[in-house]
Amino acid sequence: MLCCGVWALVFGGCGPQAGALWYHLGLVPRQKVEAKYTLTKGPLLILVEGGSDELVATPRLRSLLVNELTKQFAQHRVNRNVIPQAEIDRLRRTQPRFDQIATNRVGKKLGAEQVLWLTIEEFAVETTPEDPTKAASLVLSARVINAQASRREDVRLWPAPGDWQTVSVTKTMHFMQKVEGQEELIRVLAAEMAERVAKLFHDYEIAPE
Repeated sequence: MLCCGVWALVFGGCGPQAGALWYHLGLVPRQKVEAKYTLTKGPLLILVEGGSDELVATPRLRSLLVNELTKQFAQHRVNRNVIPQAEIDRLRRTQPRFDQIATNRVGKKLGAEQVLWLTIEEFAVETTPEDPTKAASLVLSARVINAQASRREDVRLWPAPGDWQTVSVTKTMHFMQKVEGQEELIRVLAAEMAERVAKLFHDYEIAPE
């Protein structure tokens, strides 16, 4: 308490604001958040599905998510062997009834060891939202699949069968008023979502509250 009292006199308090200041001064140890799951370093397919193809932005969003996640995984040394988006697009064009093929089989066709399967659960943009803090929202569910599994019970790697990991990004009406067109919006959403999804698979540090 005496120590806190001294810092309170110097910095004006012992609450969250003081804690953040101490952190930036290097006086408080960083808090480590561990990865929820560790991917292998073998060929990885990032497969983004769901959403409505009636929305012009959806195919573009899928592509941007894969590209941004590829960058995040390389930067944080999660996996530098991601199968290019062009390979996925080629298979979509040439494979009849692509959307009916099991996810692990898609991965196997493309030579993947694992599949990061992302499903777009929600992609909404409201011009007159009831809640101004949620003018745009993107919600994904994430699962990791074993593309080389020979038994059905071995296909799901993470999370446990019947479960999934949800990740969301929302943007305020104030933010939306500064965005110049749909392309910029989906770029921002994809980049922020990719950063959040990537954090599921690598350790990172946060400032103490």
